[in-house]
Amino acid sequence: MAIQSFALTDIGNVRKHNEDFFVLDDNLGLYIVCDGMGGHCAGEVASRMVGESLQQLLQKDQGILQEYSTSALLDLREKIKHHLEDFVMETCQKVWDESHRVEQKKGMGTTLAMALVSGQNAFIVHIGDSRVYLIRESQLHQLTEDHSLVNELLKNGTITPDEAATHPKRNVIMRAIGMGPAVTPDILHLELKGGDQLLLCSDGLTGHLGNNEILNFLKPTLKDSVANLISEVKKRGAKDNVTALMISMGGDSSPRQKEHTGLVNKKLQTLGKIPLFSEFNFNQLSKILEILEVKIYPVGMVLITEDTVGDSMFIILQGSANVTKNGHRLNTLRPGHYFGEMALIDDAPRSATVTSLESVKCLTLERTKLFNLLKKDMDVANKIYWFFLNTLNKRLRLIEQELVKLKS
Repeated sequence: MAIQSFALTDIGNVRKHNEDFFVLDDNLGLYIVCDGMGGHCAGEVASRMVGESLQQLLQKDQGILQEYSTSALLDLREKIKHHLEDFVMETCQKVWDESHRVEQKKGMGTTLAMALVSGQNAFIVHIGDSRVYLIRESQLHQLTEDHSLVNELLKNGTITPDEAATHPKRNVIMRAIGMGPAVTPDILHLELKGGDQLLLCSDGLTGHLGNNEILNFLKPTLKDSVANLISEVKKRGAKDNVTALMISMGGDSSPRQKEHTGLVNKKLQTLGKIPLFSEFNFNQLSKILEILEVKIYPVGMVLITEDTVGDSMFIILQGSANVTKNGHRLNTLRPGHYFGEMALIDDAPRSATVTSLESVKCLTLERTKLFNLLKKDMDVANKIYWFFLNTLNKRLRLIEQELVKLKS
């Protein structure tokens, strides 16, 4: 998949020096925006140190990235995510050590917004309040969540969105590289398709342009889009340094590319229609998708067996399967249907047998992978918790109604 990219950084209308720094490396598929902080130009040192250090570390890790670009296996994906976390940790330690070695650099740190593109996939790495957006089919999706005090207050309902826009502590960061000797980044895996664009930017841009405005200032070319975004911010005051970096994924009409695009669309659409995930936003669906595996079962293969224990939920993307119990056919499952979801909760035996009638392509979700996600993401955990709670409540009410009928 061909990549085009363009970036600009500007000192803004108020600051005396630019502490933002960006990396644009099409050969490596690496794109970074850092927004430094600290006195005596130390923020500029921190942002450059992080950008250049991560670029050097990833240049040494090209082998695994090239492998993943042609074989995007789940185990390899997790290995890359571990590498990325280790690299961020190593870089954070460098910034921390340097800030304690030189008095003038004490307290320096930086945010990080990073996209690492490998084939038809991207890894989004994030710390702080710089952001990464996906622009897909004329819709803007914010892929990162600000690690800021204001965002924490918003999430717990202490303030409203209108109050957040003018909050006196809206620049207070809760997580940054260099704030301590170690930091844990948010890492999201994303499947890309032709026509997708990514926007990485510092808060100098988002402090003046809301999510509902950004699309209005995009132009036919990346260069014009980036220039227009920064120009608009400067018209609105540009109190901070501002950086914008855009990436565009070129499409092609090859059968492989068409198949990939169709699969990306189908997975999102199918997952969003399942009651368990129907209240999820794009980001949350993406987090579920990155722990799903696509599996193909040939004709006549048994996917689950009655009275045996399993740990996976199945979602049919293509093909059909028969559901039987005690040898009697109960139902035929087709694309969009799902089964085995109760195995995500406990080890109770399966209630029926499911056998493929033709070649079946499924998404499979394992309990352990889901639980690991729920431990890390409270918003996803809450939505799944409420779904099962509401389902249990409805079933209890039905049982109660049946009992009332029997008594009468």
